[in-house]
Amino acid sequence: MPNQPGWNQHWAQQPQQNWQPQPWGPPPQPPRGKKKWPRVVFAVFGVLFIAFLTRLGFVIVERQSKQADDGPTAPAANYRDHVVALAQSPGAGSPNSYGGTAMYDACEFLPMDALDNLGLPPSPEMTVLHNYFDGDVPPDRTVEEDSLAPSVCSYAFPKQAGVTIEVFQPPYTAPDRMRAWQPDPEDGPIMQDRDFSVQNYYDPGNHWWDVRLARPDLVVRATVKGPRDTAGGRSESGRDGKPIADALVEPMLARALAGPTPHRQYEFTGPYSGQRDACEVFPAQGVEAVLNKPVKPQAWANYRVGDTVMTEFDGSVSYRVENKCTRHTLTEGGRIGDGDGEAKLSLSTWQDSQGATNRQTALCRDTIGGIAPIPVQAQLGDGPVCTLQTGNGATLLTFKAGHTTAELSVSDPLADPAQEAQRLMPLAQQVATNLAG
Repeated sequence: MPNQPGWNQHWAQQPQQNWQPQPWGPPPQPPRGKKKWPRVVFAVFGVLFIAFLTRLGFVIVERQSKQADDGPTAPAANYRDHVVALAQSPGAGSPNSYGGTAMYDACEFLPMDALDNLGLPPSPEMTVLHNYFDGDVPPDRTVEEDSLAPSVCSYAFPKQAGVTIEVFQPPYTAPDRMRAWQPDPEDGPIMQDRDFSVQNYYDPGNHWWDVRLARPDLVVRATVKGPRDTAGGRSESGRDGKPIADALVEPMLARALAGPTPHRQYEFTGPYSGQRDACEVFPAQGVEAVLNKPVKPQAWANYRVGDTVMTEFDGSVSYRVENKCTRHTLTEGGRIGDGDGEAKLSLSTWQDSQGATNRQTALCRDTIGGIAPIPVQAQLGDGPVCTLQTGNGATLLTFKAGHTTAELSVSDPLADPAQEAQRLMPLAQQVATNLAG
C-alpha cells in the first residue's frame, strides 16, 4: 500500500475523516403550539401542485408530438467516466548536453509512477508540464540564456495544487543565477549531506514548501503547492504539504548523486495506445526551416493525464487526449530575449477515427466562438485543411492525420492567412507524415 505523507483530502479528492454533513437550511426551532393555518396552506399548495403536474403532462405530450413531426433526433450521447491515459517511462540512450555539459532531467527527480508513494495518485484531471533537452547544443552554439530553469517537471492537480521540480546547471544557467538559487540561511536551516547543501522550509509569502539541494554546479529545487481556496490565492493550507516535502529530500539526493540521465518519455495507454505525442512528431530541425533561425533542441511539453469529452453540434460524443509542444529559437537572452521565436503544435488524439473526422469537419466548416475558418486547398493529412485566426493575432493551421487533429502556429505570423498557410505547409507535412508513421 503506498505511503500517504499528506494532502490526500485535497489532491486525491478523498473524503476528509470525521466529517459530518451540515444540515441544509436554518437551524431547527423549538416546538410551538399547533395552529390550524398550516393545514389551509398545505391544502392550497396541494391543489396548485396537482394543476402543475397536469400542465406538465400536456407540455411533455406537446414536445413529443413536435419531435415526431420534426423527424428523428440525434442518438443519445454515450458518456463514460474519464480514464487516465498517459504513462511515463525512463528515457533511452545517453543524456543530452548543453555546451558539453550533460543535462539532468527534472522528471527523473520525481517520476510520475512515484506520485503514489506521496499519496498523490495520478487522476484524469492532472496535467504534466515537462521542459527537457532532446538534442545537443555544442559549446560553439551556446548563448546567454534567461533565468528560467533548463529543465522543469510539474505535476498539477485540481485547484492548482502540485509539485514542481526545477534543475539549474551551468553553462545554461549563468554564474550569478547559480549563486542566486543557492539556499539562503535567512529562509531556514541548511544541512550538509553528501556534498550537497540541503534546505527544506515553508515560504509564507507563496504558501508553499521549498526544498533545495545545491552544490556549485547543480541546484535542484522542489516546490510543494497547496490547493487554492479561492480564485484569489492559496491559504495556510499549504503548510499541510510538509510530509510531502520531507519525503522528497532523500530520493532527490539519490537522483542527483546518480548523475544525468536521458529525459523521461511518454506514451498513451488504453484506447489511445500506439498514438504519438506532439514533441515526438515536432522536431527542432523542421521548426528551423520555418523560422529561418537556429532552434534550441529543447521541448516544452504539456500533457493532460486523462481524456476529455467533446460533444459536437449534431449530438455525437467523442473522447480525446490533449498534448502540446512548444519550441524556441536559440537566441541571446533566451525566451525573454529580443528576436526570440517560437512554434507551437497542439494535438488532440481521439479514441477513434470518427471522432477525429467529426471534429476536423466542424473546425473547417463552422464559425465557433466568433472565429470563422478559412479553407486551405492543399493535400495535407486525410481530412479538410483550414486556418483559424485567433484573438491574439496567431494564425492556426489545422489538419487531421488518422486519429489525430492538429493545430500548428508560429510567432510573428504573416498578415495574409493564405501566405501563412503556405509558409507552415512544409512543417505541417512533416508532422502529418510522422503521425501516420
